[in-house]
Amino acid sequence: MASLDIERVRAETAGCAERIHFNNAGCSLPPDPVFHAVVDHLDLERRIGGYEAAERAAGRIEHTYKALARLLNCAPDEVACVENATRAWDMAFYAFTFRPGDRITADADLVSGTLVFSTEGATVVAVSDSTGGIANPNGLDISRVIAWKQEHGTVAGFPGSTGMTNEELLEVDCDILIPAALENQITARNAANVKAKIVAEAANGPTTPEADDILHANGVFMIPDILCNAGGVTVSYFEWVQDVQKYFWSENETVGRLREIMTRAFDDVHSISINEKVDMRTAALIKGIRRVADAKLVRGVFP
Repeated sequence: MASLDIERVRAETAGCAERIHFNNAGCSLPPDPVFHAVVDHLDLERRIGGYEAAERAAGRIEHTYKALARLLNCAPDEVACVENATRAWDMAFYAFTFRPGDRITADADLVSGTLVFSTEGATVVAVSDSTGGIANPNGLDISRVIAWKQEHGTVAGFPGSTGMTNEELLEVDCDILIPAALENQITARNAANVKAKIVAEAANGPTTPEADDILHANGVFMIPDILCNAGGVTVSYFEWVQDVQKYFWSENETVGRLREIMTRAFDDVHSISINEKVDMRTAALIKGIRRVADAKLVRGVFP
């Protein structure tokens, strides 16, 4: 393989004149050939239409797939070009059918956090309802807990578990804490005692602003409610879209569209959090306000 002409690459990448940029993959600075290819194609779409532009580009796209196939020593139809790494991982991962007992090794990147839930291999060590909580450090059999709840009207007393208050449950030693019911549960009084590495807010406002600061200072990764529990209202929007179109989706279609939107939203907020050096809640607010501001600028002043 020919050696890389570093000076030429830098000369073709305008951003290199302004900063030293260590991000890679989808976060890298686009060089001039990439920039002009994208802009030229968008201009072609603007002038002759999307389908017509795609037809004109078909030969170049086919050439690209063949070139990648030669590089990878495979057939062109074994190559898939997608919009980002997260989408590529998502498509590849969900093409597998995992079964109990499968052993999975994953790099500790954006893959490993998804594996736990997608394979249903997480160990749930504590749950609660309005009457209190139960815990077992070796894990709870959730299907049996649900059956017990249906029979007794409470999770309390589940065989093999230790009873606790809802307040004590928030301080259980675990990797992921999911407050999913009431607001103002994690406060300045108990935030320092939260042992979870990740707090995923499935409830609305379960963490107070004072607790937010404490968790952030302690290195707890927060998935804020406006992002974490947005799946419900997103699917409500899907229902409206289907009603308007009078065309209804399968469950797999709905879940697939939801996963794509939620994954993209998380990636956007996480990128802002890193680039702006702010916590995830602030990053989500930045993202939301930017979208409103951008829409205002596009639409202009209106009644």
